[in-house]
Parts: sequence; structure tokens; C-alpha cells
Amino acid sequence: MVIFLKACSQESAHLDVIGGEPAAAPPFFVALHEPGESSPFCGGTLIGKNLAVTAAHCVSNASGPIEVWLGVSDLKNRPEPIRVEAVRVHPQYHNRRFQHDVALLFLERDNGNETAAMSVKGRAEEPLHLLGFGNTSRKGHTYPDQIQSAYVNEVPAYECEALGGPYKFVIGQQICASAPLSDSCDGDSGGPLLLQGQLYGIVSWGTGCGDPTQPGVYTRAASYREWIETERNARLPIEELAYAVFYYPLVHDGRQFTAGYHLWKEEALPSQEEALEAWTRSYRGQEYVLRLLKVGPQRYRFEFRADGKVFSTPAPYSKIGPG
Repeated sequence: MVIFLKACSQESAHLDVIGGEPAAAPPFFVALHEPGESSPFCGGTLIGKNLAVTAAHCVSNASGPIEVWLGVSDLKNRPEPIRVEAVRVHPQYHNRRFQHDVALLFLERDNGNETAAMSVKGRAEEPLHLLGFGNTSRKGHTYPDQIQSAYVNEVPAYECEALGGPYKFVIGQQICASAPLSDSCDGDSGGPLLLQGQLYGIVSWGTGCGDPTQPGVYTRAASYREWIETERNARLPIEELAYAVFYYPLVHDGRQFTAGYHLWKEEALPSQEEALEAWTRSYRGQEYVLRLLKVGPQRYRFEFRADGKVFSTPAPYSKIGPG
């Protein structure tokens, strides 16, 4: 059995809806793009003035900076993109069992678009609404420029679990949904599943596309209300702050480095060493600087300047990140 996380790679992805019809995008619909690319690699939903929610697997291994287009119905009508300042992946996200597949995108600015309300209903007794761009063919690859709309029905949890295989790992914070002629598909990840115009689910994964006997699986949005509200204005620990702001690989001399997975020690004074490379990011009106220092042959350490303080990795690393 082949499992599809419903997004392609960031390098070559399309939002896909099977069995859809052309529609107008709601103002809170979010399309995730690499800068300069017209095709989105994932979807999302605007839930605050500068806050969007998407699937964790869309952004947990981002290969570069992310921009979003808000409320776009036709990819030929390019809106002014908005830069993603920081990314927060749910701490319990499991990339093998596909659980807690949810992440937040903190946007550079408020575009004034209407935001989506979050549904609190425990079960949908009426069709659920999918939106996205992309493949309209079950066997081929046809990607329309106009956003597509389709409807699916929630499948009872016990029926979903009874399918076995990866479905045995479906938990209460997830939703199964299918329809005879409609489905989300690879590339549709992170996009909204709406109930009466409110955010009910987030496109996550499936075992195929367009097969009503193999339902799509969605993250249940209401299950993460408390986490979202906590994160909305949270003051992050330094190690989480560094990774949230510097959320994609940093490249120096052909090597990739990551700000994640490091311990940090506060220093009394900044280092006087000349940096091999320095990266600057802005987040919530503050400027953050990450400096790469070489301490020996193939040995490096980071210095992180944040909120008027200086932090460094306490020991040199022979390898920081992939590459």
C-alpha cells in the first residue's frame, strides 16, 4: 500500500482536488509558494490577521523561504505575496504515523483579509467543502489555473479504523472523509476542509486519490484550538525561537546548516570573531541575527543575537545540519 502525504515536495508541487469544479476562493484561503513560483506547493487557512494554519508536513522540512498568496482564485492574477516570518510545527507531529499534522505560519504583515472561524462541531452531518488548485485527473496530470471546489462526507471513525493498514493509526484528532466522485489528492496538503464555511479540518494524507473505499485523512482543527491560542502570542524559549525564525536551511560554501536541535548558552558579550556567514531575519518587529563561526577544521558553532542578548552553541560541532 502506498501512502500519499497530500503534498508534493516544495520544489515541484500543486494543490490538487479530484472531481472539483471552478469556484471563487474565500478571502481566508492561503496558497503556499516558493518566491517567484506561480504554482503553490501546499494550501492553508488564514485564522488571524497575520497567522495561518497548514499541515506540518508541508513546512517541517522547508527547503527555502515561503511566501503566501491570500484569497487567490486564479493563478494568472498574482496578488502581492506575503513573506512567512516564522514557522511553528506542532511538537507532537509524527511524520510516520501522520498524527498531529498541523503547523502555524506567522506572516510578515496583515493584508486585511477576512479570517476563518474554527468549527467546534464534533461530527459533520452534512457535506464538507474542499478547495484547491491542481490535478483534476485521476490518472493523468491536469492543473487548472482556477481554484477547484469539491465536497466529501465524513466517515465514522470506527469504519475508518476497520480499514486497517495506516488507518489503524488514525486518532481522535483526525477526520476521515470520502465521496464517490471527489477527493483531495497529493499536493492538496494543508488546505481547508470547511463545514458551513468554517474551518473543520486540514488536508493531511491518504492511500490514493478518488477511491471512495480509501478515505482521505484530515487533521481535526478544533482539537488544536488551545495550542493555537497558546502559540499565537507565546514568548518562545531561545532554542525554539531560533528554529522558528530560521526555519529553512542556511547555506555557506555549499554546505547546509540548521538552527534547529541545538542547545544554547547565554553569553556575557558577543564574540569578536569574524563570522563565516551571518543571516538576519525579522519577526514581530524584532531583528534576529545568526552568525556562523569556525572553530577548527570542519568544526563550527553558532552565535544567535536575540532580544538584546547573545547566545551560542556551547560546544563546537563537526557537522551542523545536512550536507
